[in-house]
Amino acid sequence: MKARRRRPRWARNLGHTLYLVLAIIAIVAGVVLFPLPIPVGLPLIAIGLALLLRSFPAVRRWVRRRASRVPILAKALTYLSPSRTRSVRSSGSA
Repeated sequence: MKARRRRPRWARNLGHTLYLVLAIIAIVAGVVLFPLPIPVGLPLIAIGLALLLRSFPAVRRWVRRRASRVPILAKALTYLSPSRTRSVRSSGSA
């Protein structure tokens, strides 16, 4: 079996930087577009937050601590957690 090569450090940092830039753009655009009558702002903010959650463990911890104060958010995060999605995928029948 062939050993899997790790990506160089600069490539990993580039990916994190790209996610960070895209997340900031989405959040800023969402905040700017939020007051418009067409509901575009809130989905953009959610996309930006999802990008941050995917790439940065510190943001993930911060959101989990805040979610403990809001029961519906805690329930949603539990539902979307990677361990739950893994078990759902593996238990499906083909």
